[in-house]
Amino acid sequence: MRDVEGCNERSGVKFKKYLHISLITASAAALAVVLWITLFSRFGSDSRHFYPLFWSYKAILNGSVESLVENIGNIILFIPIGLIVALYFRLTIKKSFLIGLAVSLLIECSQWFFWLGSFEIDDLLHNTVGTSIGAALINRTHLGEVLRKQIQNKIRSLCAMACILVLLIGLPMGYRQLRKFEMRRLASLNNREDGTINLLVLSPYPVYMGQTAVNVSYNSDGSILIAGESNSRAWIQISRFTLPAGAYVLEGMSGLDKHTVGLELAVYDNKQQKYVMLGHEVGTIDSLEFELQQTSKLEVLISIYPCWEGSVLARPVIFQEE
Repeated sequence: MRDVEGCNERSGVKFKKYLHISLITASAAALAVVLWITLFSRFGSDSRHFYPLFWSYKAILNGSVESLVENIGNIILFIPIGLIVALYFRLTIKKSFLIGLAVSLLIECSQWFFWLGSFEIDDLLHNTVGTSIGAALINRTHLGEVLRKQIQNKIRSLCAMACILVLLIGLPMGYRQLRKFEMRRLASLNNREDGTINLLVLSPYPVYMGQTAVNVSYNSDGSILIAGESNSRAWIQISRFTLPAGAYVLEGMSGLDKHTVGLELAVYDNKQQKYVMLGHEVGTIDSLEFELQQTSKLEVLISIYPCWEGSVLARPVIFQEE
């Protein structure tokens, strides 16, 4: 009988241990998701905007389903923040509300000052509501009482959570950095035989603009394959970068018919606060020579026209001309 009781007691201790570990891991994972989505996954932007209170609701009233989904997503995204502050710090719903507001404000300010996105007052509102919901789930339900009993050593739990958080964010950031190194290596394969360096380093992940079934894949020899079928006008951004003043040439695609597929070069216009096309497409014409009067932000896009179908092997490069 004692053996059975001892066995049950050990099983109960193991279960509590596993539950505690799972709780810490889930908390760290939730924080990692919030930080990754709002900050670390962003590559930066060339423009930023301030959106006043309730602007998203005006968009919803005008039929924007995207704004509705985004608002709901922002509420759900911050529910784990409320769960964590109420669980580990035993804060009331009101104090959790203030914590959620402070965290959201810090994220919005970071997005604004580091050019990672726009400052949206509605995001502050929805994130704070999400934090309050999370805190209420802990403070007003039996589940909260059960989970709080698992936090025996708060300092140790928070340290463990911090370690897991660093690991969860560090791994994808490390992988992304490795991808950048790989793209630089692939760009170097397209250097000229005389040693002239190819200045066009492609983005690790192409950005698709418009509805298209055309895909871009990177080859191990430094070339890219553009293949598929398009029913509408679309663009695929394959690089965004900065070049100093000077004369340059864009090459890498030739022998194509008009209104099929080509390479476009766009420069950022500070007055218009948007990218504008620079010169003609490369594809029907072998190259585009251009000159920059000052350090400029540029992007290279694959331009796709409706009714195009097929595959094209390209080798986009930019060289500085003397």
